[in-house]
Amino acid sequence: MSHSTLWTKLTRRLEHLARPWRPSALGRTLERSWLLTTRLPAPWNQPARRWARIRGCPLESGGRCPIDCPEEYIQWTLLRRGVFEPEVTAALMAFARPGGLMLDVGANLGIQGLTAALAGMRVHAFEPLPRMVERLRDTIRLNHLEERILVIPQAAAHQTGSAAFYVAERLDDGSHSLVAGIPARRIEQIQVQTIRLDDHRQREPDDFSKSSHLLIKIDVEGAESLVLDGASNLLDEFRPTLVIETGDRGADQLGESARSVLDRLFRRDYVVFLLDPLHLVPVPIDPASVRSHVANYAALPRESPHRDAFATLRLDQVAPPSSTPTG
Repeated sequence: MSHSTLWTKLTRRLEHLARPWRPSALGRTLERSWLLTTRLPAPWNQPARRWARIRGCPLESGGRCPIDCPEEYIQWTLLRRGVFEPEVTAALMAFARPGGLMLDVGANLGIQGLTAALAGMRVHAFEPLPRMVERLRDTIRLNHLEERILVIPQAAAHQTGSAAFYVAERLDDGSHSLVAGIPARRIEQIQVQTIRLDDHRQREPDDFSKSSHLLIKIDVEGAESLVLDGASNLLDEFRPTLVIETGDRGADQLGESARSVLDRLFRRDYVVFLLDPLHLVPVPIDPASVRSHVANYAALPRESPHRDAFATLRLDQVAPPSSTPTG
């Protein structure tokens, strides 16, 4: 019997034995502990690598994420913790409700959009990098969510057309941007299609008209101002809830700063909260309190009925979506 046949049979046997554990927190932890063996030397890492690639890593927010490169920072973090940027995931779990629509701008592997889809939301996932689009589709297929998540292989921006996109070679595979200047070992410039979110709404009118509420997550490595400027009508008409990462680094390439980005929301009478992983509750801020370094924020319209409840929410106690994937 060849080594490859032996490892395949061993992996399938382990998969069968692990099925009853998957729904539980203990089962997820045990499975991820075993998946850490993907970093062992070959051939001892082969069963875990095959499992991680085909069956994926169990996430704390529900669902699974296929892992094709355990050495990459985001994927390694998922293997160790089952979550990446837990404060963002907790906020999205708090905001996600059935019948709503989420715009996942800068979808990457799709793990944040997955959180909303599992809670019953329709998701439009924007990801312009072709190879990342394929990994995003792998995540969707693994979780059988093709009917809930629509992939938009474009970058959300301030104009619809095309633009230079900078692919950064770094320890993480998530720092690619419409903005030049991200620190990296190497930068490759490619052309991608862009779209204004206001224009996207016109192309997908049914999903917007049927949604009970709109949630927008923005993680675009310095291009946040471009996304917001292309969504001015959405912000004014739909008054969406936002989860947004911003900082002076990257934004300064466009003559912007974290404060100028968030000022677009303050001027629209949004209440903004800092999502600090060191705090257990969201921290309300005013324009003078915006941090210069990269941080995550949640923004709710002042009239939102959920604003006061979110302000007192313990981010470490948000329950994952009740809807779980099959497979």
